[in-house]
Amino acid sequence: MFAATVMSRVTIAAMKKLILITNDADACGKSAVAALIHGILQRKGTRHTMVMTSPEQELPVATRLLDAEEGFTPQEMVDCVDHTDVVVADVSTGAAINFEKHFFRPRLDEALDEIECGVTVVLPVCDDAIVLHEAIERARVWNKCAEILVVHLSLLADEPMVYQGSAAQKFFTQIGAAEVHLPCVKEAIIDEIDAVDMDVSLALMQRQHLSRFVRNALHAWEIKCAELIRNAAEPLLIPVASRSQDLREDAVFGHDLAF
Repeated sequence: MFAATVMSRVTIAAMKKLILITNDADACGKSAVAALIHGILQRKGTRHTMVMTSPEQELPVATRLLDAEEGFTPQEMVDCVDHTDVVVADVSTGAAINFEKHFFRPRLDEALDEIECGVTVVLPVCDDAIVLHEAIERARVWNKCAEILVVHLSLLADEPMVYQGSAAQKFFTQIGAAEVHLPCVKEAIIDEIDAVDMDVSLALMQRQHLSRFVRNALHAWEIKCAELIRNAAEPLLIPVASRSQDLREDAVFGHDLAF
């Protein structure tokens, strides 16, 4: 296990945020959560950079690569954080352990402290045994050095496990993790998105390829999710200087997204 305890939580008056979205279980919603957070920050007018950890990842926005397989230097991470207000890293499936190895380098905690950067780890979960197990493992690594946000998504479970009363729920409660439960995307909307060879994360960022009905339904779902995420965890995602800013109008529909 890595020496994660060398880093201390930077939570008070953080002027920057490093958000890591991680869970080594496949298809647990990491990219969908990344797209939702991207939308929140974009409408908030918060300068942010989206980071991928594998060249095989696809996200239809400008991204920076910090390759978890080939490795990245502490200076690359610091430079990425130093030139924006928020960095959102979508840690690809299977890359979590390698990413952690490269992240926990000597003095990286001091460098993040120096630029007043708080670290938030977002764990997408659902009622699936493997997903919950992986979320616990990632939380164990990051708990001493980051704030933890557990985001519940309703997805098809390969190995069903009821979250309520589970070891995962008890562990997240024990470490004081923030939690938010997001509503389901209706099955009919999922079918429409699948029909045009897209997933939810891609559809959120390329809505012009969807029918008006699907766009409106997805838009309503996104607004609800954004409201729940912000209410549950705005201090964990948005730097102090950006929290008082009003949300911008939606770039696609022109709707006022102030909650």
